[in-house]
Amino acid sequence: AQTSAWRHRLALMMLGVALAVFAVYAGCYANAFLYDDNYLIVGNQFLRHWRDWPLFFMEMLGAGANINYGYYRPLQQLLYMAVYHIEGLSTEAFHFLNIALHAANACLMLALGRKLDFRPIAVFAAALLWAVHPVQTEAVVYMSATADPLYVFFCLSGLLVLLPDFSPRRIGAACLFFVCALLGKESALSFPLLAASLLYYISKDRLKFHTYLRLWPLAAIGGLYILLHGMIGPHEHIRAAIHAPHQLPSFLSGIAPFAVLPFYARFMLWPFHFYMRHEIDQATWAWGVCLLAGVVMAIGAGLQIARKQTPGALPLSWGLAWFFAAYLPVCGIGDIAYEHWMYLPSLGLFLGAAQSMALFLDHRGQRLSRVRARAGIAGILMLAGLLGFVTWQQNKIWRSPESFYGNIIVAGAPAPHAHTDIGLYYASEGKYREALREYDIAAREYAVSSDLTTTPENRAILQTAIAASMLGLPDGKTQKKRQEALRHLRQAEAINPDGYAALDMMAKLYTEMGDKRQAALYRRKVERARMRFGTAAQGN
Repeated sequence: AQTSAWRHRLALMMLGVALAVFAVYAGCYANAFLYDDNYLIVGNQFLRHWRDWPLFFMEMLGAGANINYGYYRPLQQLLYMAVYHIEGLSTEAFHFLNIALHAANACLMLALGRKLDFRPIAVFAAALLWAVHPVQTEAVVYMSATADPLYVFFCLSGLLVLLPDFSPRRIGAACLFFVCALLGKESALSFPLLAASLLYYISKDRLKFHTYLRLWPLAAIGGLYILLHGMIGPHEHIRAAIHAPHQLPSFLSGIAPFAVLPFYARFMLWPFHFYMRHEIDQATWAWGVCLLAGVVMAIGAGLQIARKQTPGALPLSWGLAWFFAAYLPVCGIGDIAYEHWMYLPSLGLFLGAAQSMALFLDHRGQRLSRVRARAGIAGILMLAGLLGFVTWQQNKIWRSPESFYGNIIVAGAPAPHAHTDIGLYYASEGKYREALREYDIAAREYAVSSDLTTTPENRAILQTAIAASMLGLPDGKTQKKRQEALRHLRQAEAINPDGYAALDMMAKLYTEMGDKRQAALYRRKVERARMRFGTAAQGN
């Protein structure tokens, strides 16, 4: 009877949390394609024909738009293909995909709390507050962030399969979900550690090494994935983050990732002033303060996890273990904090903290009466309403290129890429002078920025964009403007010799100028680029 009552209650909670998700994000369906959406969705030629679906498993992410992101996420692209063939380039459809995945994950979070035998009110509070919290906005409203709710869906499904006894049969089934999660996003490498965190919670021998040996199939899959992915080569941003010495002596470089932990604490405790890519300059005193605070936080969490657990403290310890397990795959990528990196780490932390709070109230002799339970639920709903309102407002920042990039610029973040992209938006609207003004700012910021997005490819895109806007001006067909545009296109070619857009523009420009020899030369280069990028280049 108790199990039946729990199931009924769980179904009602799932319905309530799912409705809350769809209500909070109801205002984002008209939000425009932004940032990487223009490459992964709008410009992704692989989405156009069903016959091209095998390319998702043969190419890295972005190949469909001639961009080398260095990530391997075929399931994300398969979902995009399905949406495209159902609704075309519909922002409503692509937003619905992410919102539906987010609602599903909130429901799986409730199921996980049920499997761990957490208190119903704690599970409901954790799932509701996590689902509507503004820190999740980037992972949900940003259409290109589908990889986050997607891999988390498979991770949570796999963990639910493992519980309650981690039998060999359950571990075998979980391996399938693990593989699917890895095909969704690289951060799924945390899955074996998340499984270990569950064993930590349910096992009396949680501090003994042999307890975790049964997870060796998951560890083997993770190791094989790392080996294969390393042979292909990681994203150049990741290589730069791992290998760049920055301003740090070697004895500090190993603990540098702790400097962003205070950022993540602020995201969850004070969910305001969000913008894509929070970064702290290692040359400032603020970085040292953040590093010290982050190290203290990590040591405190480690001591909490390692100590002998009381029933009331164990859920919080598990939540902290979950947080660091989920955070590990991105912790070494520079002193950068992205909000969507908190999508999975915050989930377990919310659950563990809520359960510990419920047990603490019981221990204090405040076992909830019917009146107090209703008052507690009312308080949870009020807090959820406040967070949901902030999330609703945050959705508006993602409304258009002007609001999105303007928010980054107003925040004062080093963002040459933001100026480049808002310039591209102005150019698409025919506002070439405004575009050139933004490109000029971007060029100056690239000259002094240590931002990891200042890759050769991004610099080449900027030079190509400058040339295109110059040619779009009223006097863009004059000999002087054409020569100036060629100068920028040559710079783009020197930076990125395989840049298809620059090569194609130079071939057309030389043709217009009557230089047959140069035009023929660049047409051959365009053909080589087309052969290299295959279907994508042919569609551009």
